[in-house]
Amino acid sequence: MSGSGLLVYDLAARCRASHYYKVNGALSNTMSTLHVFSEKEHQYHQYQARQEYLREQRTIQFELEQAKAREAAALKEIDSITKEKDAEIERLKALLAKSGH
Repeated sequence: MSGSGLLVYDLAARCRASHYYKVNGALSNTMSTLHVFSEKEHQYHQYQARQEYLREQRTIQFELEQAKAREAAALKEIDSITKEKDAEIERLKALLAKSGH
């Protein structure tokens, strides 16, 4: 190759290399951006899963408190009925004792 031919060849090689790095640089930037989006989406899904977990826990806690309140009310009613029945038994015992049996 002559001196000017080598210069043209070298210039063409440099242009191809420059184009290669521009394309690969753009591709690298694109991949980096996609990776950032992917990470953000992953973080968003983790956040949403955590929020759903917390909602479920609040619902479970609320239902547990409601069940405990119903149980306490039922026990209070049972205690009241038991006291009424015990009072009735004592009244009937007193009547039996008066009648002499």
